Amino acid sequence: MEKEIKIGIIAPDFALLEIINQIGVTFEIISTYDTISVTKFSVIIINQPINKKEISLIQDYISNGGAIIDLGYCIDRIINGTLKKKRLKYIIPKDIPFIPILNCIDIYRSTLTFSKAQYLNKSLFIDNYGQGLIAFFGIDINSLFLNIKTKRKEFYTNVSSSLFPNEEVSLVSKGEIILLIFYILKYLHCKRNLPFIHKWFFPNEAKNVFLFRIDSDYGSQKQIQCWFELSQINKIKYTWFLHTEAHKEWLPFFGEFEYHDHEIAIHGNKHYFSKISNEKNIKDAYDLMKKNGLFGRGYAAPYGLWNENLNNTCEKIGFLYSSEFSYIYDSIPIRPIFSNRISRIVQIPVHPICIGSLINVKMKDEEIVKYYTIQFEKKMMNYSPLIFYDHVLHHIPSVLKQLFEKISHYSIPSLTFLEYANWWNKRMGINYTATVNEHNNIDINLSKENKEFFLCVWINDTEFYLTNKNDSEKKSTMKINKQIQYNPEIILDKLQLTRLYSPRLFKISILNKFIWRNIK
Repeated sequence: MEKEIKIGIIAPDFALLEIINQIGVTFEIISTYDTISVTKFSVIIINQPINKKEISLIQDYISNGGAIIDLGYCIDRIINGTLKKKRLKYIIPKDIPFIPILNCIDIYRSTLTFSKAQYLNKSLFIDNYGQGLIAFFGIDINSLFLNIKTKRKEFYTNVSSSLFPNEEVSLVSKGEIILLIFYILKYLHCKRNLPFIHKWFFPNEAKNVFLFRIDSDYGSQKQIQCWFELSQINKIKYTWFLHTEAHKEWLPFFGEFEYHDHEIAIHGNKHYFSKISNEKNIKDAYDLMKKNGLFGRGYAAPYGLWNENLNNTCEKIGFLYSSEFSYIYDSIPIRPIFSNRISRIVQIPVHPICIGSLINVKMKDEEIVKYYTIQFEKKMMNYSPLIFYDHVLHHIPSVLKQLFEKISHYSIPSLTFLEYANWWNKRMGINYTATVNEHNNIDINLSKENKEFFLCVWINDTEFYLTNKNDSEKKSTMKINKQIQYNPEIILDKLQLTRLYSPRLFKISILNKFIWRNIK
């Protein structure tokens, strides 16, 4: 008896569909409950109210070996327990063996809790039910991904002599929520003794990718040349986001970098952000660059700020991507979600703390290296792309050299933002179906075979292989990879300190709002 590896979704919520799509799993909107069976759907997500008859069909599906994720619509009618709303600012993800997330999960809204839930402050429940599995996830995914508010946050460091570095970023930890959904889906498939299959997050069979962004803010020609020389020594490609007004007399200088596979992109003509419209500032930069033989295909806003008007401008100009940590950070790429649509512009999420942020909290060079080592290890463990940034003014060769050497040591390809965005946009167009038979042979049918695009097949919770073949796969013939394991020096209880009220953060926020930042 063949079983399809496919997610069933009850209702087409934009946020949930976009997350599932970017994780890269096959899914189907369930049009009628009569189609539900353990052979047709490997996991079903309940994301709208269901009636008594529908609950009965769902119970039969689970009892016969299926698995569901309930987003708060039926768990208390299947399992004896109580649902309750509770306002949570953040969650520390402790003691979940199958979810190696080591960051605060910031929510800042009411979430549903279940009295029998074991994890995430009672917002996550997973248990057996009959021959199958039932999970409850009480965090309101759609509302959180529509939330575009920002907050100045502190980021964990284990340097005892240092303050926590900080930045104004997305209020909601969207990247962590995507990871939670990924790990819950993987766990449910593996517990059902089914493979968990998704599109691989990186080109070819790469372990990861490394993207390095430099904002050229007010930089001199000499400073920029120093950065370029460092890239050549370490064979690293940069994506330069140009503050064009600061370099208008010598913009052709950047054209030389393109011959060395660097990307030249747009930061703005003037270094400011408008809450109303940034179109003129971006267009002025675009036109000035074009006049000097430079063609920017991507954009990153000053201060990492983002809003819907900015997205609309990027769409209008025809950018292929933008990168703003006030929408999302530390994540796989995703398109922003609005109340009535999904953006055409993919976000390339960057880690929001740069070397300058670490200098501001008086970290020494070796402590900065230690900070980036932890970020590297966390991202490698979670198969999250290694995307970092800095400013021309913060040139510390000793620190960068060690980071770049780590990338070389692990044979991680260095890509520009445009290269990764182009690849990711093509990845979205790859479709596949997958089934598994009673002998555990997996049959995969890809819409197109391409050496750049692979599927990741998890055969259990810690082992996977990569394939791009349109064949029946036998795991005995495949190269089996072990999930990357690190032990980053993170004290989870100390994470909570980064979310306590800080008069220092309040002062920095006020100074940024009224003095330091050029926001109109």
